[in-house]
Amino acid sequence: MSEPLEELRAQRALIKQHLDWLDAQIQQAEGSGGQQSPAAEQPTAVKSVDAPTATAADAPTATTVGTSTAPAATNASIFDIDENHSASSASDLKKAQIGCVLFFAVGTLLFLFLLFGLPYLMD
Repeated sequence: MSEPLEELRAQRALIKQHLDWLDAQIQQAEGSGGQQSPAAEQPTAVKSVDAPTATAADAPTATTVGTSTAPAATNASIFDIDENHSASSASDLKKAQIGCVLFFAVGTLLFLFLLFGLPYLMD
């Protein structure tokens, strides 16, 4: 088997292991922690030269994920999207476009002056 194929399979196994862990965490958060899949309890060993393997000890616990009684507050802190930021980004983009056009126009006028105007002034 080729090395890239082995690495792709190892990466797929790692992703599958992570998805099993996420499913177990979701089940715990919903209150049905007794119905965990066996794959989530026993992580499979993946042999790969370049890819490090993740263990259950490396996975964050439920307390670090933020499963508190107020999930809306937790989600708000994770997905903190500022509406003013997108509006200011659009105005900053417009300002940058105007500045580029002005810079180009001034540069073109300076070039034309140096090419055609300056020789007549030196005579």
